Amino acid sequence: MKKLEASVGFWSTVMITGFTFLFLLSIIIFPIRAYHDLSSYTSGYGLPTIVAAIPSFLVALSHIPFLACLYFFAREDKKVFAVIGVLLGGAYALLASVNYFTQITFVFQSITSGRTGEIESFILDNPHSFIFALEALAYTFLFFACFFWAQLFVAGTLDRWIRGLLYASGCVGIIGSIGYMFASESVAVGITLAAIPYLVTMAILIVRFARLRKEIAA
Repeated sequence: MKKLEASVGFWSTVMITGFTFLFLLSIIIFPIRAYHDLSSYTSGYGLPTIVAAIPSFLVALSHIPFLACLYFFAREDKKVFAVIGVLLGGAYALLASVNYFTQITFVFQSITSGRTGEIESFILDNPHSFIFALEALAYTFLFFACFFWAQLFVAGTLDRWIRGLLYASGCVGIIGSIGYMFASESVAVGITLAAIPYLVTMAILIVRFARLRKEIAA
């Protein structure tokens, strides 16, 4: 792995971690609204409703350079796992970015202009909408990707932590996805809980790529 690739890996994990914290901060300041029906949802709708979608959109985009660096990080005998992980992660980045961009643009513009005809299926806060199902699929791809990314970290204590956390995130997330598929809200919470080990993984990866940059420069 070259210094440029390690640097891009470092900054992409910084961005993923930073934008995720901005997302968490935004939902503390502007809590996600419960969806009951279209009329009650649109009556209190405004700019604060979509604030959380902005850092979420940036998190998804930040995964693109991160995925590219994972491929170059992988040892030659692990490249097949890297390719599968990159493809699954890319599917997440595409679907998630489409979802959040839809909230920021199409949904916001439609509701604020009073054009709410067929918009219910595109509201992410509606757990019975088409776009919510697409969101669950996006994160399912990400959770499966975690298992393949874990195969790339095989050197030392820090890598063992990264590998274990990726497995944890993948397992909890997949259980949550299965729960969503069978309409079990209690199990579907796993999709949210999986974000905890995933965020810790990204924070540790900042350290991993920072050390790698120093090793390459030495």
